[in-house]
Amino acid sequence: MRRLLPLLALSLLSMGPIPAEAAPAYTVRKSDGLWTIARRCGLGGTGVEIKASVARIRALNPLVEQGLKPGMVLRMPTDSTCDDGSPADGTDSDSSVMATADSGETWRPYGPLQVSWDDWDLEGEHWITTVRNSQKKPLYLAVNCPSRKLTNTLGLQGDWKPWRSAEQNFEKNLMGDLCTEKA
Repeated sequence: MRRLLPLLALSLLSMGPIPAEAAPAYTVRKSDGLWTIARRCGLGGTGVEIKASVARIRALNPLVEQGLKPGMVLRMPTDSTCDDGSPADGTDSDSSVMATADSGETWRPYGPLQVSWDDWDLEGEHWITTVRNSQKKPLYLAVNCPSRKLTNTLGLQGDWKPWRSAEQNFEKNLMGDLCTEKA
């Protein structure tokens, strides 16, 4: 028995470290937004669940605040079930890099808002994205192109405000740009 223990220990050491279970990951594709990724990875079916999942993805990946780009690999919550179909090397047919928030190209200005333009996701008839108000506080904006109405909520704690027509010029311009580009 005494001779067997050193041999057993030696054989265990020669096996090397036991690999930990790989954390779920997702490779960003062209036109992906966080809402799309959350849905694709099975992280909620309702708007409230998806908003919470988007917040969890953001917490795991602080750099997403600078914009998503094709090929970027995101860490995902452990309960995600991503089957993104992306190439293993993370490439995409369009390997162009999206601009960061600081460059002004990904975040478009509309009046007092900065709109995360590349992050629009379609939920039924509603386009939803993240915006920042003049105090740089994030909120969610939803636009319904067929009815020409919009609404917003302040972060995960807030409820969606009632749908309303665009009243100010920047709201009309935002709605016009979105509904034209996404039609």
